[in-house]
Amino acid sequence: MADLIERAQSVADQVLFPAAQDVDRGLHRPDDGLRALADAGLFGIAGPEPSGGADLVNVALRLPVQTDALEAYLTEVVPAARAL
Repeated sequence: MADLIERAQSVADQVLFPAAQDVDRGLHRPDDGLRALADAGLFGIAGPEPSGGADLVNVALRLPVQTDALEAYLTEVVPAARAL
């Protein structure tokens, strides 16, 4: 789980956070962020473990969110990806 959090933090710091204002303003779609999440093996981590995910939806419901990056992924990036 630590490696997962480190990868999420890295993607957030290098890709998601720098683009957040432009994405929020609708100036561009979060394609780069979604691609970076997929490249880091983070796309789909909220899915159940038997399907290759980390079952983070259930973990997030049981435990406090450990990093801003993970919280941003679960609350902002996942819904944005579903809207595409």
